[in-house]
Amino acid sequence: MNTEKMILEFVKENVGEILISDTQGNLLYRNHSMDFREADWLRWMDRNLGECDISEYTEWEISDKKTERKYRVHSVPATDEGEKYVMHHVYDVSDDFGLIRELSAYSKERQQMSNFQSELMKRMSGNFSDCLPVIVRFLAVDEVVLCVDRGKVVESFYARKGGEGVTRQLEEQDKQFVTARGRHIRSKGPDRADYFCYMSEITVSGKKYAMYLPGSVDVNEENFPMHYNVIRLFIENALLREEIIYESEHDQLTRIYNKGKYLSMMEEFFPNCERIAVYNMDVNYLKRLNDTMGHEAGDKLLIKAAKSLMPLENDHVAAYRMGGDEFMVIAWDLEEEEAEQILEKWHTELDKLNEADDGIECVIACGLVYGGPGHDLEAMLKEADEKMYANKVAIKTARGDDPNAR
Repeated sequence: MNTEKMILEFVKENVGEILISDTQGNLLYRNHSMDFREADWLRWMDRNLGECDISEYTEWEISDKKTERKYRVHSVPATDEGEKYVMHHVYDVSDDFGLIRELSAYSKERQQMSNFQSELMKRMSGNFSDCLPVIVRFLAVDEVVLCVDRGKVVESFYARKGGEGVTRQLEEQDKQFVTARGRHIRSKGPDRADYFCYMSEITVSGKKYAMYLPGSVDVNEENFPMHYNVIRLFIENALLREEIIYESEHDQLTRIYNKGKYLSMMEEFFPNCERIAVYNMDVNYLKRLNDTMGHEAGDKLLIKAAKSLMPLENDHVAAYRMGGDEFMVIAWDLEEEEAEQILEKWHTELDKLNEADDGIECVIACGLVYGGPGHDLEAMLKEADEKMYANKVAIKTARGDDPNAR
């Protein structure tokens, strides 16, 4: 057995490329275990070591753009019979670099996920819809829509890239809400936007919700489970906490704030507002609709009235159903001109709803009163009520109806 030969062959195949050069880098020997050319080697030597005299152990790296391989080189000075040489050990570290890149990318993704979780946790004590702008940013999408089943209606929350806050709408229950995860739907309205159902789940209490992204979004399958589970956990925990508070503060039919919420705000908050606007509203013809088309039609009328108010709501405007056909909108920390703009916006929203030919016209009388510094809130409420009744009579008279008809 030629053990020396066997050992040399083993080393040649497994240890990498062994080279011996003179001090200028010219090759005198190589074991040819790698397929780079001598011209490549001279170019690498010149680029990395230049005129450097290797008088001690030196470690350096090669990046071969043509083959997309990476090498690490150990160069050691040697002397034989008085002549100076350099021995080089070259081995392929491409797989190591690939692993490092993967670990770096994984570490970056984990850091992003940690930041994502932290951002959501900061908003845990607020309304669950507060998480939507965070989701828009971290998923790098233009829009996120979260729909929550409220019984007869669906409450939809819209967050858009670069938008101000979250907008809320009431929408009738339809096929959209039972869309399975991964399915595409088209929204109603003139734009007919395409949406992708990112999430469609039910909480432990049986509350159903779904979240939609723009249909053009290419969801990263590797990140999908991590983001998905974090978002789901946050939304479901927040929905469970919100459910008790929500049901106590919202009208069961229209899903806007109820009279109880109005009374608590009137006691604790509104009297301290320096500038405030009161919109006293009453829906016309509710009794007539109930008598002729039934109470289900009457319920649809009240829901339509509430839908006209929802687009007005923000951090300084809130809408309430006071009972029956009576509604109230309160706006605060605003100028009188802004109060008038809110009224104009409401008229526009109501006109849009009435354009839909569903056989139920929504006619609402409104009395607006604005109060600046030093206002008398109680007197304002009384004046808004009087203005609303005057507007009701004017509307019915203009339509040729009995002013006292209900």
